[in-house]
Amino acid sequence: GIDVELHAPDTCMLPLHRETMGSLIDNLLDNAVKYSPTGSRVEVALWADEGAVLVAVTDQGPGIPPALRAKVFERFYRPPDQDVPGSGLGLTIVERAAAQHAAQVTLSDGVDGRGLRVELRLPRSR
Repeated sequence: GIDVELHAPDTCMLPLHRETMGSLIDNLLDNAVKYSPTGSRVEVALWADEGAVLVAVTDQGPGIPPALRAKVFERFYRPPDQDVPGSGLGLTIVERAAAQHAAQVTLSDGVDGRGLRVELRLPRSR
């Protein structure tokens, strides 16, 4: 019941560790779909700028309040009043996988202030 849209160029090359990046993307998509209401959309965007490749996953779920955004990267932390089951490890895995590639992860509001946008910035050179 969730539409997933991919916006990406035909090619975008960057040498990465396949299993680590697979785990990172899997966790981002799993969280986005899990927290989005039925009938909503998850957008995945991939693009390159001069110094990096960027990946953004935006959902239409409840989002994460700005005051808790740093805390959700801690192991086993789950924001209060969560109805969706989980272990609190998804974003921890994302952050650690990103760190292995010298990447930065940022959290922000989704479209029109709804949902969550997770952006990953992977530098072209390390």
